[in-house]
Amino acid sequence: MTIPAGRPHHAGSTFRRSGKAGGHAGRLAARVTLGAVMVLAIGSFLALHQSGTFSIAWLRGQLQPLDAIVSRHPVISALLYFAAYALAGGLSIPGGTILTLGAGALFGVWEGTLIASFGSAIGASMAFLIARFLLRDFARRRMPKLFRRVDQGIAEDGVFYLISARLVPLVPYELINITAGLTALDLKRFYWASQLGMLPINAVVVNAGASLGRGKLTGTLFTPRLIVAFLLIAALPLATTLIRDALGLVRHRQR
Repeated sequence: MTIPAGRPHHAGSTFRRSGKAGGHAGRLAARVTLGAVMVLAIGSFLALHQSGTFSIAWLRGQLQPLDAIVSRHPVISALLYFAAYALAGGLSIPGGTILTLGAGALFGVWEGTLIASFGSAIGASMAFLIARFLLRDFARRRMPKLFRRVDQGIAEDGVFYLISARLVPLVPYELINITAGLTALDLKRFYWASQLGMLPINAVVVNAGASLGRGKLTGTLFTPRLIVAFLLIAALPLATTLIRDALGLVRHRQR
């Protein structure tokens, strides 16, 4: 019996089309699942926040039992807190300020800054990759001309603008992560620019959290350290402008 020459080719094409369809369905299922997890996590946080959980007052009320756990298991506690911090950032859960205050209150200025700095940068990178996986293709199909211009700007000044945005406390952490994930910025540059840009505000908020930790022992919220921390936060926009201008001058001289 003779097999037509074109039949194997047709079968192979059918198999490839079937494989592509299966791969597309798998990616779609992964995107829907991941998106649902993020929506559930953010919705749960917002519901708890409305009930008074994850506020500064709530944090102060939890410090004594949490501090006892940290005292008994310092290494495990730090690792678990770091993992929770990074995961919250990766899922774009809007509780970074409370977590940063908690890092200072429970672990002190130096260890708390280390946890917050790396936790926020790794969490931001996770959110960056998730946004790229979930939304980038859709966004670029809808607005191709816009993203061509954005990508050109990213290629020339992407790191400079990312650091500048990170230095401004008014720009939401989650918004920067998601927006950057839609662009052509690579993960390596995104990570180190985020780590550098978020370090000043992380250090200031951790310092405020360390003051909360002292306040739990004295019953006083407005300790000198906390007052200094708030003054530093208030001065940060001015410092941001100076740093941004200095970076712009360096960039201009390199051209």
